[in-house]
Amino acid sequence: ILPYWTPFFWAAALSVPLHAIKTSIHASLYSLLENDFIDIAGYTVGATVVLVLE
Repeated sequence: ILPYWTPFFWAAALSVPLHAIKTSIHASLYSLLENDFIDIAGYTVGATVVLVLE
């Protein structure tokens, strides 16, 4: 069997670039959405408290 046909070969070959892509996307999303996420989380907690009190 050719090594290119085994799923282990593809898992090993793709794990490094996929990890690099995931890391770069996560870093850019974190830097862009850090403040927005804090605002959204605070708004969600506040809205939930208001709904519970009503």
